[in-house]
Amino acid sequence: MYAIFQERDLLKTFRIPVDTFVTYVMTLEDHYHGNVAYHNSLHAADVCQSTHVLLSTPALDVSHLQ
Repeated sequence: MYAIFQERDLLKTFRIPVDTFVTYVMTLEDHYHGNVAYHNSLHAADVCQSTHVLLSTPALDVSHLQ
């Protein structure tokens, strides 16, 4: 998640200090329910990565419209 936020310049855009972001993400992961078969921290990581890949597709590039 950190790498994706760095690549997309989101920490800078939203002025999020790195230590605050890392603490938030680790706290979020720690509070996922480990006994839930599907909605767990691994699923959250998969959703984050999938969203990043989908947003990176050329079909969503609107820069050519400007």
